Amino acid sequence: MANPPISRQQRRKVKRDSLERGRKILARGLGLEFVEDEALGVAFLIYERLTDESRPRRAAEAAEMAEQLLDKSMAAETSLPDLGCRKGCSFCCSALVTCTAPEIFRVAHWLRDNATGAASSIDLAAVTAEAARRHALTPTERFLGRTPCPLLVSQACGIYAVRPIPCRALLSLSSEACRLAMEESKGEVPVIVPAMNKGEMVRTLLLAAVSAAGLSDRGIELNAGVAAALATPDAEARWLAGENVFDGVLGADRMLSARGAQDHIAKLIRLLAS
Repeated sequence: MANPPISRQQRRKVKRDSLERGRKILARGLGLEFVEDEALGVAFLIYERLTDESRPRRAAEAAEMAEQLLDKSMAAETSLPDLGCRKGCSFCCSALVTCTAPEIFRVAHWLRDNATGAASSIDLAAVTAEAARRHALTPTERFLGRTPCPLLVSQACGIYAVRPIPCRALLSLSSEACRLAMEESKGEVPVIVPAMNKGEMVRTLLLAAVSAAGLSDRGIELNAGVAAALATPDAEARWLAGENVFDGVLGADRMLSARGAQDHIAKLIRLLAS
């Protein structure tokens, strides 16, 4: 027998409680386990930012909320005494990075806003050229023919403050092991699994908000997306209006195996927002 629909008053209470839980999680970070009530609260807050039409950069701001949550959630992992990651270690920065549209817009805004300052050393023409080069390759060639990310500056991330979720969540216990794996195809990168899991949790919450807002959750290759967003100054506004501004841009649809939690939370958000 189907459960009876909840009343508008009940929805308001559930929404209030969810938002309060979400604010607490944003303040302290996620734990190791995926807790539905907490996840809903966080995703609902991101959704509210993403749908606030008074904020022209609301997609980029939604990405910022998610990335700040991930930073807080990964505090234990980033403070490990045997962490291999450090400034100047860029062995992993040749891998293909697939991001959400909000993350792309955040990077593009930062590059424009800091064009004469912190971003002045980044060769944007090289970003566009690398995007075109990768687009012409087969999937196998992209995986095997790795080249350094053009957003690197002196072997350090030139967009570190706004780097996307996949970059934030990839941590290693050994830079030498990374070098061997990436440059000589020997062994594997000793990744910190809890950090990667938290990255996937945060990505799921961001995409749940995106889906609930009726927007595209297609993944976009970092360089290709940034090049496209920079070439189209109003790309964010057009994407928020439902236009496929990344049509033809290298990327990938969300895998079905990863959609379960995302779709479930998106459904709950739409229910509470109705």
